[in-house]
Amino acid sequence: MSLGYVLTARQVKEYYLDRPDIREALLAWGRERRTLAGTEADIYGRRGTPLETARRLEEMIEASLQPSPSAVPRKYPAVHACISRIRRGAPTDTTHLPADFSRIGAADLVLDVDIKDNFREAFAQGRRILNLLEAHGTPHRVKFSGNTSPHFILPAEAFPRPLSGQKFRQVAQTVYEYLKRECDAPNLDPYLADPDHYLRMAYSLHENTGLVSVPIPLGAYDTFVLEKAEMPNVTVDEEWLKPMEAPSTAGMESLLTAAGVKRETSVWR
Repeated sequence: MSLGYVLTARQVKEYYLDRPDIREALLAWGRERRTLAGTEADIYGRRGTPLETARRLEEMIEASLQPSPSAVPRKYPAVHACISRIRRGAPTDTTHLPADFSRIGAADLVLDVDIKDNFREAFAQGRRILNLLEAHGTPHRVKFSGNTSPHFILPAEAFPRPLSGQKFRQVAQTVYEYLKRECDAPNLDPYLADPDHYLRMAYSLHENTGLVSVPIPLGAYDTFVLEKAEMPNVTVDEEWLKPMEAPSTAGMESLLTAAGVKRETSVWR
């Protein structure tokens, strides 16, 4: 983040609420996921509801700014979404659901190189992970965390069934251990193996930096600089937001096999 990069409460509201492109991008990603907004990154243990209307987004942002009467917030509102989808037919209010995931649909596998204070090292470890994903032909999206780290999102649609459902946790942990070892990526966050985990949404601000968790287009990883995540420089990538239409599972199967998830094991059944 550039020194002196500070946003006022008014600028935050204008970004989230007065830009139709940002508003629609958040709604597009949040409609089938439980969402939360706040100024603290540690929001786990809380349960959100799908982000279905612009009015709900407005309420979330306004509520997040209330504790700060100053024109310059101490921290910025960030919007987080669960990495798993709401299962079709499940109630939209999931506040009181049990923690057995029976009403949670398929989850994306997220790879987060969790280094809080070293952009170059985070992206260097991420490059090794990206090389491996590309070598296997594994479908993925990439975005910037808003602080220092890259996030790689392996969409649920690319998983062979039933690996995106109840066996997600076991599969994710196996993949993480493989990537840590194979890619020399010791900072890969293991907590995202939980299908109930939340992740800062693409086009959300980061709580501390005010930078945007901006998508990184294919081929642009090595030229990404923090200035691209400064709010005035952000434009919405419509292609990044589009759901993957039944991608081949071959690339994911190749990665899983390399990680040691063998077809003949019970996890595939």
